[in-house]
Amino acid sequence: MQLIGRRRHAGRTARAACPGQLAELAEPAAVGDIASLRTRVAAIGEKIGGLVAEKNEANKEQVAEALAARTKIAEAAEALAAQDSAKTQWKTSSAKMTELFEQWQQLQKSGPKVAKAEADSIWKRFSSARTRFETAKRGYFAGLDASNKQTKAKKTSIVEQAEALAAKGSDDITAYRKLLDEWKNSGRTPGKSDDGLWLRFKAAGDTIFAKKSETVVVENAEQEKNLATKQIGRA
Repeated sequence: MQLIGRRRHAGRTARAACPGQLAELAEPAAVGDIASLRTRVAAIGEKIGGLVAEKNEANKEQVAEALAARTKIAEAAEALAAQDSAKTQWKTSSAKMTELFEQWQQLQKSGPKVAKAEADSIWKRFSSARTRFETAKRGYFAGLDASNKQTKAKKTSIVEQAEALAAKGSDDITAYRKLLDEWKNSGRTPGKSDDGLWLRFKAAGDTIFAKKSETVVVENAEQEKNLATKQIGRA
């Protein structure tokens, strides 16, 4: 940027000097081919003017490109903010939003100077999108945490009911299977807590099924005994 500034200053200085030189050549206190010299000085002035105009046009193009790049960043951020929270891959999207912010900072540091009014309008879009994204992210995880707590509480209640059945020596398989259906419909919690609850629930079920097996054995034995008694009576 300093180099560009020096070139601009040199261009302005040269252009400013050319009219003075031409004025001096109008009635020169010298001898020689004054007409040729006048032509050369005028040509230099035109050339300098052309170079300055070309440079200004290049600067306009650079500024337009910088504004387009910032607009693209803002649009990408708005697309991330507009995602369905329930379907968003938050880890990936958060990394992308961070990357966009770093790109914006890099453009500010190394890009051409942009008019404040134009830069601010795009920044407001980008900043607003980031705010909406972070708000949605916090809301999603807060809701997820509440949902996980509810699921865990429900499953804990199911386990306690199954353990209560096992503790009183129940062989009510139907009641346990109803609890199993509730377990399947209650969802899953993250981490190892869900596995721990399942092990407790399964252990209670094993106890109930074992009790049912004992009951069946006893009932079969009684039936056989009664059948034997009836057969003896008939004899």
